[in-house]
Amino acid sequence: MTADLAAYRTTVDALLATAVDASTWTDAIKDQALRQALAEYDDHFVYETSVTITSGGANQDLSSMDALKDILAVAYPWSDEADFAACQQRWRYAADQTIYVETVTPQAGQVMRVRYTKRHAIEDLDAATATSVPGGHHQLLATLAAAFACTLRCRQLSENPAIPEHALAALADAAAHYRTQAAVLLRTARIAYNPVWSQIGL
Repeated sequence: MTADLAAYRTTVDALLATAVDASTWTDAIKDQALRQALAEYDDHFVYETSVTITSGGANQDLSSMDALKDILAVAYPWSDEADFAACQQRWRYAADQTIYVETVTPQAGQVMRVRYTKRHAIEDLDAATATSVPGGHHQLLATLAAAFACTLRCRQLSENPAIPEHALAALADAAAHYRTQAAVLLRTARIAYNPVWSQIGL
C-alpha cells in the first residue's frame, strides 16, 4: 500500500524523534527534504517500456512516456524475447524529451524498447494526485528524507552564531547515520519493472 504526504511526514517525524519539537522541524523542512530525497531516489531505479512508433523518422518524441526523467538506452527494432544489447542504437537528445536515432531510421508501426528513469511522486506533495513510490520503499525514501532534513537544519542553524558547535555536529552525524541506513535499504530495494541485468549480460 502506498503512502501520502501525511504518512511520509509521520515516518520522518518518527525517525527524527521530533514529537517534542514540531515547531523546529516544520512541515516545510520535511517537505523540502522529501523533494530532495525523491530527486535522488529517481536516479536509482531503471525502467523499460516498449513504444510503438506512430510517425517514422530519426526524431522520436517520447514525451508520452509516464513521468519520464532521463532516457538511458534505446533498442530498435524490438520484439518479444529480443536481445537488448544486439538491438541497441546510438541516439542523442534533439529536444527535452525527443531523441534523434543516429544509426537507423525508425519506421511507423514498429516497436522501440526504451530504458529510462522516471520521476516519482508522493500524493499531496506539490499537488501530486497519487503516490508512485512503491509501498515497499516507504522506509527507504523516508530515511533518505531524514538525512536531507538534518542537512537542511544544519544550514538554518549555521546562520545563528548563538548555536553551539556540538549541536551542528550532532545534526551532521545524524545526517550521515540516516544516509548510511538508506544505503543499506537501497541494496535490497527492487522495482517490478527493473531489467533483469543478469539475463542481459550487464
